Amino acid sequence: MIEHYKRHTPLFWGFFQPMEKKYIDFICEELRLNAVHVSKRGQPNVFELVARSAEFENNHMLPLGWEEEFIEKHFREFLFNYDRYSLSFEKNVISAFEGDSNYDYLCAINYYLSYFYNLIISKGITQVVFNNPPHQGIDLIIYYLASKLGLDKNILYQTILPNRFFHYKNIDDFGRYSKFVTFNPSEGFSFEKRFEKELFYMEGRVGHNHMTRIFNKTSLSLRKTKKILRKLSSKEDMKKLIAHRKKKFYGAKAFTNESKFYRSKGESFESLNINLEEKFVYFPLHYQPELTTSCLGGLYTDQLLAIENLARILPEGWFIYVKENPKQGHYMRGRAFYERLSKIESAILVSKSVSTYELLKQSQVVATISGTVGWEALSGGKPIITFGMAWYRDFSGVHCFSHNLNLKDISNQNVDHTKLQSQVNEFSKSCNQGIVASAYRKLYKNYETTKNNVLLLNFFDQLTKLYENNN
Repeated sequence: MIEHYKRHTPLFWGFFQPMEKKYIDFICEELRLNAVHVSKRGQPNVFELVARSAEFENNHMLPLGWEEEFIEKHFREFLFNYDRYSLSFEKNVISAFEGDSNYDYLCAINYYLSYFYNLIISKGITQVVFNNPPHQGIDLIIYYLASKLGLDKNILYQTILPNRFFHYKNIDDFGRYSKFVTFNPSEGFSFEKRFEKELFYMEGRVGHNHMTRIFNKTSLSLRKTKKILRKLSSKEDMKKLIAHRKKKFYGAKAFTNESKFYRSKGESFESLNINLEEKFVYFPLHYQPELTTSCLGGLYTDQLLAIENLARILPEGWFIYVKENPKQGHYMRGRAFYERLSKIESAILVSKSVSTYELLKQSQVVATISGTVGWEALSGGKPIITFGMAWYRDFSGVHCFSHNLNLKDISNQNVDHTKLQSQVNEFSKSCNQGIVASAYRKLYKNYETTKNNVLLLNFFDQLTKLYENNN
């Protein structure tokens, strides 16, 4: 039986997609939660927050020393996370940040600390729930304030194991399944010993010809035009649209200058002639900016630092075969990136046309910050090196990078499939049933919205009961 709660006030960050907002609204209505949901519609509005136009009454002054502490401990992390809102990454961004000065990051930190401190105090927020580890800058500030104020912190993460997400409390416990909080446990997960996986988020990224790209862009433009026309109902709407388009125009100019180099020169650095008979470590680059490096990578958000450190412990005669992510654009791939990569003598940037699974099979070891390629390698029997926090970090065959790693010894190790299967089963049973990230519906053939809503309702009911019982 579902109970109702009156004094509990959670803050939801994320859950931005229409399906996700619907189930959060459904859960809050059913449990009568007086929730605050930062969303694309309503208040607080994520677009207004990004533009720093969201207003608040500054009735509650941030405690002395908190801003300095955040800057001292988290400035680098915030910088890489928040930079996704700059014009250097996204030409269509509507942001207060124009990328002119690093001082603007300090102003952003001040704004978000003040905004969310006031929001938490004025709304009496008791709990925060994230649908991903904080990795966008703004959510990092919410997490910091929740920690300082002693709020109940909850982080959810949808896995690539179908219909399973895990729930944990502290950022550093990502992937530590012994520390997961489980209310609706899943069953074990059986998998074959093979590298190949069906990854929905990589669909259509390789092999598109020129005409296909033109068709896709035209279709997207038509859909956007229809959407805009539906929204235009007054002169005020037209004024807003014109202002929006002006900002997009100036953003596009900055964006284009950066992207021209990547489009025209990026592939020229790739080597078309590689020898798969050589001894090599396979290092596929992560798409950036994204959670896998922005939050889970730590210092290794700088992927070249990982490759440089790998080169320093590489056995004589070995190589590092680096492959670009098919989804990657110009962001963090400027001239300096390629010049720096070219100075690593043992590193070779291979063509994107080379099969990632062939590289997996022929490599001695696979290295990644925290990517899915690590799981592909493990499940195929290949040992791996991780530089960040991967969801599979506690599985057999995973070696966290350190300066004294012996790559020859690691390459001679076999991944015990039986042991790995047992660990994966334990991991799976530590996950909750359901889909909190709408894109992952593609992985679950039996998905039904009504059934999923019931699973999530039961999860949040148990989460609320746990909070109420402890407070």
